[in-house]
Amino acid sequence: MLGVVLRPVTEEKLSDAEGAQLLADWRAGDVKAGDRFANAYFSVVLRFFRNKIPNDVELDGVVGQTFEQCQTTTAPYKGTGSLQGWIFGVARFTLFRHFRAKVAQHKAMDPLPEDLSSADVDAREPASVMIQVDDLRLALKALRRIPIDQQIVIEMRVVEGMTLKEIAEAVDAPQPTVSRRWQLGMAALRKKMQEMEKSPAKFAVSTHSFQSWVREVKAKLGDSMEDPNAPAEPDDPDEPDDKA
Repeated sequence: MLGVVLRPVTEEKLSDAEGAQLLADWRAGDVKAGDRFANAYFSVVLRFFRNKIPNDVELDGVVGQTFEQCQTTTAPYKGTGSLQGWIFGVARFTLFRHFRAKVAQHKAMDPLPEDLSSADVDAREPASVMIQVDDLRLALKALRRIPIDQQIVIEMRVVEGMTLKEIAEAVDAPQPTVSRRWQLGMAALRKKMQEMEKSPAKFAVSTHSFQSWVREVKAKLGDSMEDPNAPAEPDDPDEPDDKA
C-alpha cells in the first residue's frame, strides 16, 4: 500500500539532501515522511505525465504508481545527480510500462517502436491542450505527435530547464544519444506544427517564438505559480551540446 496523500494543499520546497532523507525514511516505513515527499514532488510528477496521458483516471494511476515505485524500487536514489532527475527516470519507467500495457490491449509490441508517440497510444487530447492560445495549443498537441523519448527530452530541457547531462542521467542514456534526441525532436516539433497549422507562416517555430511560450507550457503542464527567482529558460534550442 502506498499510504500517502497525493493531492497536496501546499507544496514544500526541498533540497536534494532533504528530499533524499525523506525518501530514505519513507522506504524504511515512515508514512509521514512519505506524505512530505509526495507533497514536495507531486506537481513535478504530474507535470511529467500531463501532456502524455489524456485520461484523468489513468493519469492519477501513473502518478501514484510512480511514487510507489520510488518507495519500492530495488535501485534507490544514491545521491548521484539531482533527485528530481532520478524521479523523472522513475516516471519514464512507469510511463513506458503503462504504454506497453495499453498497446498490448491491441497487439503485442515489446519493445515499443522508437517512433511511437503519446498520441499513437491514446489519440484523445489531455486537458493541457484545451486552451484558447492558438500557438501554445498547437505546440502542446505537436509534442504529443513526435516520438515519446524526443517529447520527454524537449519537455525536460525546455520546461524543466535541465541540461543534456542531467537528462542523460535521468533517462539512463549516453549524453550523445540525448543530444541527438533533442536535435531530432526539435526538428520534428517544428515540422509537425507546420503540418498541423493551416497557415504555417503564422506559427512557424523560430527560436524566438519557441522560447516565448516556454513559461506558459510549464504553467499549463503543472505549475500554477511562477518563481521570480527561477533560472532563465535554456539557451538556443538548436544548441546540440551543453557548454563544458
